[in-house]
Amino acid sequence: MVGITVVAFCAPAPEVAASVTTALNGSPALAVGSGLWTREVNPCPWHHWIVLLLALACAPAETSPCAYGFEVDEVGKCVPPDGENIDDTDDTDDTDDTDDTDDTDDTDDTGTWRSLPAGCAVPSALATDPIVLTDELVPGEQGGSYEMLDIELADGVAYAVGEGGLLVLDPTPGAARVLGAGVGSRFHRVEPLGQGLVALTHREVGLVLVDASDPAALSQVASLAVAGMEGMAAVEGYLYASVHDHGVYVLDVSDPTRPVKVGGSMGLSAAWELSKPREGWIYAADNALGVVPIDVSDPLFPLVGTPVDLGAAVLHVSIDGDHLYASTGGFGVVVLDLADPAAPLPVATLPTGGSAVMADADEGLLVAADHDGIAAWDVSDPAAPVPLGREATPQVALGVALGSDVAWVTDWTAIEGWAIDRAAVAPELSLSSSEVLVPIEGGSVELRVTNHGSAALSLLGALSSDARLAIAASTDSLAPGEEGLLRLSFAGDGDELDASVCLVSDDPDDPVQTIMVGTSNGDPYIGLAAPDFELPGIDGNTYRLSDQLGHPVMLAFFATWCSVCPSEVSDIDQSIYQAYKDAGVVVWAIASGDTDIESVVRFAEGFELTLPVLYDEGGRVQADYVTQPEVGAATHHGEWIIGADGVIVYHAADYDHDAVVDVIEAQLGGQ
Repeated sequence: MVGITVVAFCAPAPEVAASVTTALNGSPALAVGSGLWTREVNPCPWHHWIVLLLALACAPAETSPCAYGFEVDEVGKCVPPDGENIDDTDDTDDTDDTDDTDDTDDTDDTGTWRSLPAGCAVPSALATDPIVLTDELVPGEQGGSYEMLDIELADGVAYAVGEGGLLVLDPTPGAARVLGAGVGSRFHRVEPLGQGLVALTHREVGLVLVDASDPAALSQVASLAVAGMEGMAAVEGYLYASVHDHGVYVLDVSDPTRPVKVGGSMGLSAAWELSKPREGWIYAADNALGVVPIDVSDPLFPLVGTPVDLGAAVLHVSIDGDHLYASTGGFGVVVLDLADPAAPLPVATLPTGGSAVMADADEGLLVAADHDGIAAWDVSDPAAPVPLGREATPQVALGVALGSDVAWVTDWTAIEGWAIDRAAVAPELSLSSSEVLVPIEGGSVELRVTNHGSAALSLLGALSSDARLAIAASTDSLAPGEEGLLRLSFAGDGDELDASVCLVSDDPDDPVQTIMVGTSNGDPYIGLAAPDFELPGIDGNTYRLSDQLGHPVMLAFFATWCSVCPSEVSDIDQSIYQAYKDAGVVVWAIASGDTDIESVVRFAEGFELTLPVLYDEGGRVQADYVTQPEVGAATHHGEWIIGADGVIVYHAADYDHDAVVDVIEAQLGGQ
């Protein structure tokens, strides 16, 4: 059986390499199938603003009713800029060959393909958008470097941490502002303890207690050096802290200037976060074990119970009433019933569209952050959640805290407020990608279209700026939560394609979405033979890429100091490596931003990674892969997929679980 190798990088952008080094083979063959351009999201601050400014400069004017690449004609219709009548072209014999192909047995797996009405004008009547941006704060605009990972609400104040230390915010919707900042350079988790006292953790440093009663004058009052410390929960005057390679510690913080360990328990393996307490219980999100109940009825003697294995990397847990919500990366959010607190029972799974890293629930409302954006559900009946909608965020959504129906999101360098209208009923269209490649010799590519809203979604029209590109859909109507397919077929004639497609729906938030379509040799990587390399693994073995010819391969580059990389690599380990290794998929994680292999070993052991972890000393292999300035300048991590023939078929600087799965499935199905 064929396999695929995946490698993920998370490291500082290397110097641009002058050329690609030795390749797996000399074949110049182009990759056939899905290839996706990189979404330029840059968590490295000095690069991010350049990318953002370029993106803003190239964005279409918001006043146009047409998609990018189209203009309004004399009758108010959206047409290509050269005035071609795409309607007539689509209906003529010139496109019969494409239509016939779409209706052949090749499409039996998806049913009958249908054409959508030609056009891309905004619908005149749309429902109310249930998720609306109210606030956007960018602390770095006032100086300093901020990359925010976690956020908590308490006593009318919001606390956020990450690169740059602690931020204290006034979370008034529509008038949010930063009240104070400082104390340290980087933290991973924050936990309010009351009366202005805040606990912060860094997995390499330990615990820091901060007096934030006066946000304008934050001051550190104590610290405790415990490596591996991560999630926290405040229980009856004590602070519980998970420790990766140990279990859970109980700290007496009654004297904030002298935190003392007074208890603890073994039994955790690779814990990320602890939930708020509920009736004498807290719950751990454990990367290796799943959801772990902890009996804290006796505060000094916590009893670690039997884990609930969810078959995924559990990254975060949140409690609302009698239910727990576990964020499990690419699998989404799992809802668990706590009727028996010692044995949580999974009752529903909610796909988010991206890699769910954190979720928060409050009085029947659930919001999840999944790197790509946020998704919201009405969980008044937790066993039967109702989707409310989904919003893409500009950067990388990593944390969320919910209060008064406003979700406060740490979107890498920004903090945003999103108001959720539970009463609004509307569809929400999500595309698996907005940038795709088709073979230059002709062929097709399929995109998943998903309705993440609470009402039925209608696809109302589509139009291509190039007559050689035909559009068909597996359906023109999607129920809430339902998926369909959009097929883009290119009648190759030897010339490159650089086209845009508008897709019209009754999604009130984004009724006209643009898909950029190019030929495979329009991407600087897709179709190139992958540079060969040989690297040591932390298991003592040597790994050579060319030995994997005949197997598709996924590579994931990372760095141990990268804040977002642990959740990404953990999800790749559980939802990609574990899911596809028996199908012959090869998945390697490559540490390319570390000065010593010992830190890489500690990282892999701390998160109990099961996939092969390689050490790229000096980042030389990553430099061979990141050779283009527009990619290299924004890449601190990244994933690459190499086909069984040694040719690159996918790369992205931003981890997109669903896109990776789509490419892997296409590679396995095409062999």
